[in-house]
Amino acid sequence: KGVMARILVADDYPTMCRLCQVNLERAGHTVTAVLNGNVAFEILQTLPYDLVISDMIMPVCDGLQLYAKMRGDASTKNIPFLLFAVSYNHHTPEQKQALNAALLTRHAPMHRAYFLVKPFNPSRMVLLVTQILNGAVPDGAFYS
Repeated sequence: KGVMARILVADDYPTMCRLCQVNLERAGHTVTAVLNGNVAFEILQTLPYDLVISDMIMPVCDGLQLYAKMRGDASTKNIPFLLFAVSYNHHTPEQKQALNAALLTRHAPMHRAYFLVKPFNPSRMVLLVTQILNGAVPDGAFYS
């Protein structure tokens, strides 16, 4: 079954927050969902989290900015970060991975960061979260 964790989800679509929350809670995790990266970062200053899941594109503070803030802060720099990636139609998986990695590393060096392309199968997301929490996913891994 794996580790039960405290997970923070940031996505500007309430439906996506709910989808993540329901499926991760069903798997035994504790989930907090927020609508932008600024709120996520504020919460991270007050409570310890085991994983942050974030959409890449959000108003106010997007996933790339949130990642940069987290990596620049001593208390959050090592928290694993799962980013909902941009799908880039008509590209190979390798090209998609390279494009997403380039976006991320423009903001901060790659460190405990992982990508998942939307739309995704919720059970696949839960499995990926379990693998990340168990340290079984290589840095920069890309799932579509």
